[in-house]
Amino acid sequence: MTAQALKPHLTIGLVQSVNYQEQLANVGYVKTRYLSYLIFRL
Repeated sequence: MTAQALKPHLTIGLVQSVNYQEQLANVGYVKTRYLSYLIFRL
């Protein structure tokens, strides 16, 4: 495959990994908020 043909695949992979990292960050943020909420309830 030529570099030109590979380019879309690399771009898609990059976008997917960025989206995945953002999802992980969101999950971590929600968990942290939830934990701090529980702690403040005590």
